Amino acid sequence: MAFISMTRQKAPYRYASKTRLSIRRTDSGSAGCYVTVAVRGKQEFIIAELDSEIRKIRLKLTDSYEEGVRLSSGTFTLPARFCREILPDDVRSITIILEKSDDEWWYGSY
Repeated sequence: MAFISMTRQKAPYRYASKTRLSIRRTDSGSAGCYVTVAVRGKQEFIIAELDSEIRKIRLKLTDSYEEGVRLSSGTFTLPARFCREILPDDVRSITIILEKSDDEWWYGSY
């Protein structure tokens, strides 16, 4: 029997090469969000907007704390209301593929 590396073995991830937003419901009900490196820039804040009629989300980086929420190493938190709009009650997390538009926003469908 051959040895199998347990420290480097990793399950294949279907979104590994895609620009994405991952959203996970936290214990408090808020949305713990993560964006990949391609989305992150030098700005410290991120704006997230939702259109529940067409089931789209858009994200944009900003320097203004008045407009956005703090972005730290790709992670940020959004209110529970956001989580309730996107995630059904029986789903804990979702991954949304993002595409950058000419208007500097990142768009994705859920």
